[in-house]
Amino acid sequence: MSRSSLAFSLGVLLVLNIIHTRLLYMTGKAHYETSHCNISIFDVGHRILPDLHSSGWWLNSLLPAAAVLLVLVRSDRLVLLADIARLACPLLLARMVTTSLTVPPPTKQNHTCVSNRPTLVHFLEGHCYDFMFSGHTVVMMAVAAVLFGVNSPVAWAVVALQMFILVLTRSHYTVDVVISAITGFLFLRAGLRLP
Repeated sequence: MSRSSLAFSLGVLLVLNIIHTRLLYMTGKAHYETSHCNISIFDVGHRILPDLHSSGWWLNSLLPAAAVLLVLVRSDRLVLLADIARLACPLLLARMVTTSLTVPPPTKQNHTCVSNRPTLVHFLEGHCYDFMFSGHTVVMMAVAAVLFGVNSPVAWAVVALQMFILVLTRSHYTVDVVISAITGFLFLRAGLRLP
């Protein structure tokens, strides 16, 4: 895949993600806020782990930012970015489908739900209703697989840490990150990627 076709593919994915996240936000908001649904979901991770939702914004971004820096300091960064995009795109497209099928209520302390008027950042990283499955987790899987190798214990430790952080900050339900890890693992093992 040439640089221009990769850039075009990533641009299309970005636009689709922004549109999808906006539609998902409007759907979830219409259902949970205007119908006055008061649903609480029991989550084992939320029950037993400390609640760090007040640190969600920066804590959720810590590992992705470190991964981006690791990629950018490398001389082969364009090749790495292309490989990450090839792995992440099919996962993110599958995620668009799954997050649209069932829209769970936001976690009570989700840091992205503090604004009634979402910003562009919310549409890039997600908002109150995009749970099943976690985009943070599958993108981190793609990055870790490219940087460290699919079978590397370091790669899987980084992914596990990202999953743990997402549950600690109440940005995702535990099942979201577990399904993300399973889905990402299956996609990586099957070799599903853009050409």
